[in-house]
Amino acid sequence: MCTQKDSAQFTHSESIDKLSKLAKKYAYSAPGYFAYPTFADSHNAQNVNAAELIYASRQESASIYIHIPFCRTLCFHCGCHEEVAQDRREAVEYIDRLIDEMVIYKPLLYNKRIERVHLGGGCPNFLSEHLIVKLISALYNHFTLTCDTVFSLEVDPLTTTAGQIVLFSKCGFSRISVGVQDFHDNVQRVINKVQSKEQIRSVIDTASAYGFNSINIDLFYGLPLQTVESVTENLQAAVAMDISRVTVTKYEHRPAIFPAQRELDKYPFPEENEQLMMFCNTKNFLQHHGYHLIGGDHFVLERDPLFLAVKEKRLLRNFLGYDIAYSADVLGLGVSSISHFAGSYFQNTQRRVDYYRATEQKKSPVAKVAIADRREKVTWSVIHNLLCYKQVDLQNVLTASHYQHHFQRELALLHDFEEDGLINITGSHFDVTNDGDIFLRNICSVFDVRTTNKQNFCRFSSAI
Repeated sequence: MCTQKDSAQFTHSESIDKLSKLAKKYAYSAPGYFAYPTFADSHNAQNVNAAELIYASRQESASIYIHIPFCRTLCFHCGCHEEVAQDRREAVEYIDRLIDEMVIYKPLLYNKRIERVHLGGGCPNFLSEHLIVKLISALYNHFTLTCDTVFSLEVDPLTTTAGQIVLFSKCGFSRISVGVQDFHDNVQRVINKVQSKEQIRSVIDTASAYGFNSINIDLFYGLPLQTVESVTENLQAAVAMDISRVTVTKYEHRPAIFPAQRELDKYPFPEENEQLMMFCNTKNFLQHHGYHLIGGDHFVLERDPLFLAVKEKRLLRNFLGYDIAYSADVLGLGVSSISHFAGSYFQNTQRRVDYYRATEQKKSPVAKVAIADRREKVTWSVIHNLLCYKQVDLQNVLTASHYQHHFQRELALLHDFEEDGLINITGSHFDVTNDGDIFLRNICSVFDVRTTNKQNFCRFSSAI
């Protein structure tokens, strides 16, 4: 573990002054880009046929995401769709309705092999052991799962038991993400997520002992009361636990959308320049300890499957963050879940009562949809390559005779980033530099047709 002296060394190893000036220059909002069109461009689904969207895909495989919305307590920083519940019996009917939804989609995916199953939330560990087994059994009964299907899940260390970890392992789960956010008591109390290092360590040790080959810790920077030093201490604690993946995300304060975040307004937030130092320190600290930065927030050791996915060019960026698969198709099950097929996506209703009504009537509970046209699919191909590999050859996206005309506006805008040392351009190819990592969303937004009017981006969070 590094000392405080080492911490200061990492903090000042970047040219903060240069990056600070560039951060002011590029201080505009932009989407997080989990798909394109972005989720903000989705519209209410009226007479949308989910079957047609699924059949439009020619992929032979797909992944399944299952949303479990229940949490024991409300975390004030959270930006997910969740419901606070104390009684596990709340989930009994929910699992039944999930199975009803599986029945709806079974004939639509009968010829697709399921590559991956991911449980997210909320807190999937809210489920009782009986419901966990019932859910996984239903998946095998309704879809084509094989011995190669990869199972992953998110857990809350505060409520996860060793017995649950063992059961998930027996059900085939091999990847786990532990929601930590911060190790310090004062920050934990502010965000209403108080958990000890011992509880976190217990979940990680049990997962490691029972065959989980990818263990991730989720951390935030930019939360109230955090400092550069305290964020470094979080990294020290994570590295000491010998995990293969650390996700370090900048907290996005959007209380107008997530009302619980208003509770955080009582406390001081780190200044923008301080948050910039947090990112630079995080990047250098983790790279010093053998972690590789993927995208703008995933740090992985070479033993983690995500690192191999980059080398094999089968890394995906979607609504789950970064994923590993040969197909980009995702079927989302449960309230608020998002499905993605052939460049278009649709989202289930966020109200549990509406979800129950639709699934009981054997209807798809789709509430919103966004259908990509040809140009938008080309745009996503470029942005996706940047987010996954930080480089793209525009000539590979379009033919040599068309890319310069198609991307004429974008190529002109990219020169500004090149002059600032954030990208390197060689002919039709360009890649993001080390300094460009923090500006990755800005660079991606060059290919967004709404870039011509920054007012279109006001609804999104800061790109940096």
